[in-house]
Amino acid sequence: MYNLIYIFAIGLLSVGCGKNQNNEPPPSDIQWTKIVIEDEFHVRSFYGDIDKEMIIGTNQNILKTTDKGLTWKKVAQNINMVYEFILKEDTLFGLSGWPNYYSLDEGDTWHVIVKRWNQTTRRRL
Repeated sequence: MYNLIYIFAIGLLSVGCGKNQNNEPPPSDIQWTKIVIEDEFHVRSFYGDIDKEMIIGTNQNILKTTDKGLTWKKVAQNINMVYEFILKEDTLFGLSGWPNYYSLDEGDTWHVIVKRWNQTTRRRL
């Protein structure tokens, strides 16, 4: 019985790892655009679509573009590096080590999430 299960597993693995014989060439209509953001060295995170609106997190700033990357506006400066953006209902969050940030107006302005403490237990809520 053990040998039958072993043979079945090997057969299933070989079928699943089979090469797709699609001989179609890759699409040739893809056009890449180089985006240059002055005074910024690393993009750590991004949110949105470059064709509509895009928000990026760099080492110390959050920037936004609405013209396909031609111009970038610093919407938050001298902040901790944002490594991820998450949209929850109508709030956009920028996550960093601490503090974290949030925006209620699609990334135009950013606010710090303030820690709240329970005065009786001295613990963070």
